[in-house]
Amino acid sequence: MLTPSEMQDLERRAFAAGADAESLMEEVGREMADAVSQFCRAPGICLAFFGKGHNGGDALVTARLLSQRGWRVVLVPAFPKGDWAPLTLKKWEQAGRCETMSGAAVEQWRPPPATSCALLDGLLGIGAAGSLKDPVAAACRQINHLKNNSAAKVFALDIPTGLDGASGHADADTVVADVTLSVGFAKRGLVADGAERFVGRLAVVPVKAFNAAALGRDALECANPTTLAPLWKRRPAGMHKGDCGRVVLVAGSVGMIGAAILAAHGALRGGAGLVTLCVDEKIYPLVAASAPPECMVRPYRCLQEVLSLRADAMGIGPGLGRENSETVLELIRDFEGPAVVDADALNILSEGRLSLLESCRGPRLLTPHPGEMKRLAPE
Repeated sequence: MLTPSEMQDLERRAFAAGADAESLMEEVGREMADAVSQFCRAPGICLAFFGKGHNGGDALVTARLLSQRGWRVVLVPAFPKGDWAPLTLKKWEQAGRCETMSGAAVEQWRPPPATSCALLDGLLGIGAAGSLKDPVAAACRQINHLKNNSAAKVFALDIPTGLDGASGHADADTVVADVTLSVGFAKRGLVADGAERFVGRLAVVPVKAFNAAALGRDALECANPTTLAPLWKRRPAGMHKGDCGRVVLVAGSVGMIGAAILAAHGALRGGAGLVTLCVDEKIYPLVAASAPPECMVRPYRCLQEVLSLRADAMGIGPGLGRENSETVLELIRDFEGPAVVDADALNILSEGRLSLLESCRGPRLLTPHPGEMKRLAPE
């Protein structure tokens, strides 16, 4: 995961080592076209908004390749042709059968009904900084308007225009993407707090010429399917659920059974072999009727009964309420394995009991949302 300046340094090193700008642009465009095809089930209509620089060239290559795959492609330039970089102009000339539409015409355009529609944001790259100005700001507003008034899916090429690649600061007219296709590596601004509203799903587009080792130091790593795959070990064919971990969940209360059921689904989806959902006997019939079939639902009269259950890990708090706060604190402190402390368990801790975490018998993972975090650490 790199800053924009680190990525630009990497590009300079790649060019110094013999990489060719046009070849890189073709490679990036091919990977981006593959990604668009991955997220859109069938070819439809694509509007490619492009700027005057090489980010616009990436959009034009992507558009050309999508056209060759059966998409109807319309090119929407933000600047007059005389302002385009030479390589961007060349890629426009190679676009072949792609149509071209003016920004003014886009104002009146709507995608045909029941047609898959993709919008490419190739207006500005990671080197852009400062507030957006027309005509780029106007193009961003057009993209967002089309997104908000149709089923169009927005693909930001490298970065949503208007989002700062280093800080994640967003201009008022920043493109709100459904998918961001980050070239080579994720940029730090794409994973900053608040940036997710504009980034959508983040996909990293591989480029052979870019090698983080060339920076001379270890780069920060962004979690993705490739980096996470080694953590998910393949299970032997003879393995059974008893070999895959026992999770006990303490969750739910009157009016809040949904939180308990969602927690059970999450534990099972995470790979736990045996999941026991412990609920107050008052809500047991409702939870037992709605819980996933692989989950065992166990009623309790006294919450302390949970400590006698065999468990490798525990989840405490979703929808639990605050009726048994002292016993909840006892569970947090005395369970000897790892535990996730969530929701109402966090609210109970926030009532002057945070020091209890220092005496827990096992590791604890706290998962507050912003409101819970404010109660835990008001300053």
